[in-house]
Amino acid sequence: MHPFNLSKLALSILFMLVVIIFLTLLTSCSKYTPQVAEKQLTKAYLTYKPLVATTTRGWFPCIVTKNDTIIGYKDSLIYIDCPDVSTSTPADYLGTDTVYLNKVVTQNKVVKVPVYLPVKTVTVVQKIEDSAKIFSLNDAVNDALNDAAKLKAKVAKKNKWLLYLLTGLLASLGVNYLQFKNKSR
Repeated sequence: MHPFNLSKLALSILFMLVVIIFLTLLTSCSKYTPQVAEKQLTKAYLTYKPLVATTTRGWFPCIVTKNDTIIGYKDSLIYIDCPDVSTSTPADYLGTDTVYLNKVVTQNKVVKVPVYLPVKTVTVVQKIEDSAKIFSLNDAVNDALNDAAKLKAKVAKKNKWLLYLLTGLLASLGVNYLQFKNKSR
């Protein structure tokens, strides 16, 4: 029988624990990707359309971006019935203002006189934007700005290293020049 080595057993158990912890951490990472989210959203839309509609409407309501009021005046033509004055005499208008109840006097001729009256029209125009579109565009702009900032930081870091290397090269050339000058004397 072989002698029992406790240190090798402890080392192998420790190695197995490290492997198990590593595999657990590796498999427990979040795998929620945009493709998974799109699949779940499509499934929810196909199954519960009213719920998805009310929820997304609450998250992304429509926004009035522009109000515009237009006030216009348009002439409207109306006709007013007026008595014909071409057949009457001035004596017809100079009489007393007496009203006879048993005798009604009517004019035979009536002239329709056109009159233009201005009519005010008020038109209110509202421009409504979908806030989901605005959110998507703002998200794209923010992503572009973040990418630009990351690229700028990366370039600045490379420039810093290039400056260090250039400084080191110049210092090395200076030291080499001084050594060469001292050697030639």
